Amino acid sequence: VDTITDNGYGFTAPELVGVTDARFKFGRILWTSGFNDTLQDEVKESFATGRAVMSLYPRNPVVPGDTGFIYPGCDFQVST
Repeated sequence: VDTITDNGYGFTAPELVGVTDARFKFGRILWTSGFNDTLQDEVKESFATGRAVMSLYPRNPVVPGDTGFIYPGCDFQVST
Protein backbone atom coordinates (compact mmCIF):
# COMPACT_ATOMS: atom_id res chain seq x y z
CA VAL A 1 0.00 0.00 0.00
CA ASP A 2 1.35 3.39 -1.03
CA THR A 3 -1.44 5.82 -0.17
CA ILE A 4 -4.87 5.69 1.46
CA THR A 5 -7.82 7.00 -0.61
CA ASP A 6 -11.61 7.25 -0.45
CA ASN A 7 -11.72 8.19 3.26
CA GLY A 8 -10.01 4.94 4.26
CA TYR A 9 -12.04 2.66 1.99
CA GLY A 10 -9.38 2.57 -0.72
CA PHE A 11 -5.67 2.51 -1.36
CA THR A 12 -3.12 2.68 -4.15
CA ALA A 13 -0.42 0.10 -4.80
CA PRO A 14 2.20 0.19 -7.57
CA GLU A 15 1.72 -3.55 -8.19
CA LEU A 16 -1.83 -2.86 -9.41
CA VAL A 17 -0.84 -0.21 -11.98
CA GLY A 18 -1.66 -1.38 -15.50
CA VAL A 19 -3.92 -4.24 -14.43
CA THR A 20 -7.23 -4.16 -16.30
CA ASP A 21 -9.98 -2.03 -14.74
CA ALA A 22 -12.33 -4.11 -12.55
CA ARG A 23 -9.97 -7.12 -12.59
CA PHE A 24 -10.31 -7.46 -8.81
CA LYS A 25 -13.94 -6.30 -8.52
CA PHE A 26 -15.84 -8.56 -6.08
CA GLY A 27 -12.49 -10.10 -5.11
CA ARG A 28 -10.76 -10.37 -1.75
CA ILE A 29 -7.73 -8.90 -0.07
CA LEU A 30 -5.89 -11.10 2.41
CA TRP A 31 -3.77 -8.81 4.53
CA THR A 32 -0.32 -10.16 5.44
CA SER A 33 0.94 -7.32 7.64
CA GLY A 34 -0.22 -4.36 9.68
CA PHE A 35 -3.25 -4.05 11.94
CA ASN A 36 -5.32 -6.29 9.59
CA ASP A 37 -2.77 -9.12 9.38
CA THR A 38 -4.59 -12.42 8.54
CA LEU A 39 -7.93 -10.61 7.98
CA GLN A 40 -9.74 -10.36 4.63
CA ASP A 41 -11.70 -7.57 2.99
CA GLU A 42 -13.91 -7.52 -0.11
CA VAL A 43 -12.91 -5.41 -3.11
CA LYS A 44 -15.67 -3.19 -4.45
CA GLU A 45 -13.72 -1.86 -7.45
CA SER A 46 -10.22 -1.74 -8.88
CA PHE A 47 -8.64 0.51 -11.49
CA ALA A 48 -5.69 0.32 -13.89
CA THR A 49 -4.29 3.40 -12.16
CA GLY A 50 -3.36 1.19 -9.20
CA ARG A 51 -6.29 2.13 -6.98
CA ALA A 52 -8.55 -0.38 -5.24
CA VAL A 53 -11.65 0.36 -3.17
CA MET A 54 -13.01 -1.96 -0.49
CA SER A 55 -16.74 -2.65 -0.05
CA LEU A 56 -16.72 -1.96 3.68
CA TYR A 57 -14.44 0.04 5.92
CA PRO A 58 -11.69 -2.34 7.12
CA ARG A 59 -11.89 -3.52 10.73
CA ASN A 60 -8.61 -1.74 11.45
CA PRO A 61 -7.02 1.18 9.59
CA VAL A 62 -4.94 0.36 6.51
CA VAL A 63 -1.71 2.35 6.46
CA PRO A 64 1.05 2.88 3.89
CA GLY A 65 3.41 -0.07 3.94
CA ASP A 66 0.73 -2.68 4.66
CA THR A 67 0.98 -5.75 2.44
CA GLY A 68 -1.42 -8.42 1.25
CA PHE A 69 -2.58 -10.64 -1.55
CA ILE A 70 -5.42 -9.46 -3.76
CA TYR A 71 -7.52 -12.05 -5.56
CA PRO A 72 -9.83 -11.51 -8.57
CA GLY A 73 -13.54 -11.77 -7.99
CA CYS A 74 -16.43 -13.22 -9.94
CA ASP A 75 -19.24 -11.14 -11.42
CA PHE A 76 -21.22 -14.29 -12.33
CA GLN A 77 -21.20 -13.41 -16.03
CA VAL A 78 -20.38 -16.16 -18.52
CA SER A 79 -18.62 -13.64 -20.78
CA THR A 80 -16.00 -12.88 -18.13
